[in-house]
Amino acid sequence: MSSSKIVKDDAKRTLDSAEAVLEDLSGQYFITGVCANLTNKKFARDVDGVIQRAQNAGVKKIIVSGTNIQSSKEALRLTRIFPDYVYCAAGIHPNEAKTWDEEVESSLREILSNPECVAVGQCGLDYTKKFSEPAEQKEVLNKQVIIINLIV
Repeated sequence: MSSSKIVKDDAKRTLDSAEAVLEDLSGQYFITGVCANLTNKKFARDVDGVIQRAQNAGVKKIIVSGTNIQSSKEALRLTRIFPDYVYCAAGIHPNEAKTWDEEVESSLREILSNPECVAVGQCGLDYTKKFSEPAEQKEVLNKQVIIINLIV
């Protein structure tokens, strides 16, 4: 038996198993895609197709996350194109912490004040890469937590 035949058979079994699990959960739970990176330029030409394939696969809601102000605004824009299906998470990723200033803070507050924006993210601490210093990351995370507390 060829290795490509084995791979295809394994893929088919995996898909069948996933479909069986979804069938078992039908009516009990619904699938939400969280932290979907649909603002990435790789998806620019196919966002409609990605959304359609997600719907066809049973995904009921998608939360598109921003990593900076530009991608957070784009995530919010997608909520307007796909209302009641796409929602927005806006935030400053730890690797973008060095960009924080009053304008970024003001823009983030404005984005987060929209009802389609349901979460703050991506934010946190990331010490695996050295795009921003740990102290900067902690400061920006603290500021985002303060904003969250003011909004909620």
